[in-house]
Amino acid sequence: MVTAMQRLERARTFIDDSSGGRFFLVVLAPVLAIYLATASWTSVASSDPYTNMMTAWQMANNGTVVFDDLGPYVPLRGQISWIVEGPDGQVSQYPPGAAMLAVPLYAIDGDDLEVIPQGDPRRDGTYYEDLPVDVVLPPLWPGAAVGAVTAAVAVALAALTARPFAGAFVAAVGAWVYAFGTGTWAVAADDLWQHGPAMLWIALGLLLVTRDHPWLGGLSLGLAILTRPPTAIIAAAIGLASGIAKRSVVEVAKVGAGAVAGLAALVAYNAVVLDTASITGGYGAAAEPYTSSVLGYVQNVLGGLFDPARGLLFLSPFLIVAVIGAIAARGSLRGPAFGGLVGGGAYLVVMWGLNRYSGGSGFVGYRYPLEAIAAG
Repeated sequence: MVTAMQRLERARTFIDDSSGGRFFLVVLAPVLAIYLATASWTSVASSDPYTNMMTAWQMANNGTVVFDDLGPYVPLRGQISWIVEGPDGQVSQYPPGAAMLAVPLYAIDGDDLEVIPQGDPRRDGTYYEDLPVDVVLPPLWPGAAVGAVTAAVAVALAALTARPFAGAFVAAVGAWVYAFGTGTWAVAADDLWQHGPAMLWIALGLLLVTRDHPWLGGLSLGLAILTRPPTAIIAAAIGLASGIAKRSVVEVAKVGAGAVAGLAALVAYNAVVLDTASITGGYGAAAEPYTSSVLGYVQNVLGGLFDPARGLLFLSPFLIVAVIGAIAARGSLRGPAFGGLVGGGAYLVVMWGLNRYSGGSGFVGYRYPLEAIAAG
């Protein structure tokens, strides 16, 4: 009779002996299957993914990110969507990165927008139940699909990055803990938030730079910036750490060139669509510090770490062990991997300064630390 220990040893041997491609698929398959099975296929989690899906639908069907009939949504910013008034009509306050990934699926779908009028029972129990306007819904499945796929691929890419440092079996198990023990499953994999796409580009960028492809790695990090602008902090840290490890200014320039390309694309997009050549674009007041006092910031950080509903270390306590392990291995942790850790930490420090740690409603767990986890 085969014992449990023998089965475990066989699984370990299979994973350890896997080629890079097979290892990637072994890690990806169970994560993707569960993410796809549990995503929000028939509902909208919150105003954030709703806004991204509306933008993707508009891009696929009309070739533009600008609406001319969503004026009633602007005063309800944050309640039904994050639609703002642009120079040519109503547009998302968000960069286009997340929406762009859903455009091919919306082009395939071909369905029109659906109007859900006030009083319609389909609004019961949704976040837009009590809003005083008709709600226009795009097909919802593309958003769920992109969220699930991008989050799952980000996890598998993280396993590939960790494999040379931790070994294949440990990297795979660690990736599965990451997939199901963090807010990745409950948030990024659930719907078309910005988090899944940003995590994908960060994970791919870190892997590529680690494998000596700084140009491509920088470009991937640039796409993360085009999706979620504060990730520029992570890109800078990875590029600098890689350059320092190799004692090469050229290495920094190569990673930086791709990242700056993404930053330039973001500024150009904001200039054309929102009439402001800036990084913040349509965020407006949301880009200002959440609190101006040191005490308020400390309280926000403590909430972000230990709040029972949103606390990073309360909900994912295994990260305490991971941080201790990283500190213990600091002598061998160099280059892009070290840059990802430092950049992720700096990103989180900034995000807790810009936003309330709770990150709003309509989801389970935390969401602001997700890009930091992807970088670390």
